[in-house]
Amino acid sequence: MAGEKYLVECIATFDPKGGIRPNRIKFEDEEGVHVIKVDKVIDQDFKNTFGTMNGNQNKAYTFNCQSIIEDILVTFKLQYDQQSCKWHMLKVG
Repeated sequence: MAGEKYLVECIATFDPKGGIRPNRIKFEDEEGVHVIKVDKVIDQDFKNTFGTMNGNQNKAYTFNCQSIIEDILVTFKLQYDQQSCKWHMLKVG
């Protein structure tokens, strides 16, 4: 699982001002299905990127998160792509 990128399902909450907070993610890899509760969002970043084929700006939120998985504190990044409405887990360490 370390160092790979996964497309994940995410349960998130939104505040009245439009802020996003990921709460729980679910993904599958060669070891099976994993469900991870996001214990803490350390920080978040919002960027405009030029990732689309037609040159339009693509907006993405990146969340640096912490969770306790099997009694080990794990940090990882979640990214929400606003255009595609997809969540990715970018890094586990």
